[in-house]
Amino acid sequence: MKKFFVLLNFLCLMTIGLCNAQNLATTSSGKNPMTFAISGDTLVVKLQVTSTTGYTWDYAIKKKKVLELKSQEKVESSGVKFGGSGVQQYVFGGLKSGTTKVTFDYARRFKDKDPQSAGVRILEVTVNKDKTLTAKEVEK
Repeated sequence: MKKFFVLLNFLCLMTIGLCNAQNLATTSSGKNPMTFAISGDTLVVKLQVTSTTGYTWDYAIKKKKVLELKSQEKVESSGVKFGGSGVQQYVFGGLKSGTTKVTFDYARRFKDKDPQSAGVRILEVTVNKDKTLTAKEVEK
C-alpha cells in the first residue's frame, strides 16, 4: 500500500511538471518567456525552463560567420522542488559585422526524432564594425 501511494505521488508531481512546461511555452500574450541584454560586444539571452518535463531550449544561428555562442548554462532556481523551474542562459559574441537571426526552439528532443515545438523565439542580431551588438525580437 505504501508503494502505491509513493507511485501515485510521483505521477501527480510528473503531471504538475508537464503542465508547467506548457505554461512556460507561452505567456498570456502568446509568447515564450525570454529576456535578453546587451553589454557592448556580449549578448545574454535567458529562457525559462522546467527541469523535470523533458522540454529544453535549443538555438540555431542563421549566419555562423557573424555571431558565435560563447557559453551556455542551465541555472536552477533556488529552493528547487520536483518540477521546479530554472533558466537556460546563452551568451553570444560577434565575429564580424553583419546581421543574423538566432532562433530558439522549446521542445522535448529526447522523445522523438522529429520533436514537436512548444514555442519559438527569434532575435535579429546586428554586429557593428566595432563588434558592439544590437538585437531586437522578430516574428517568424
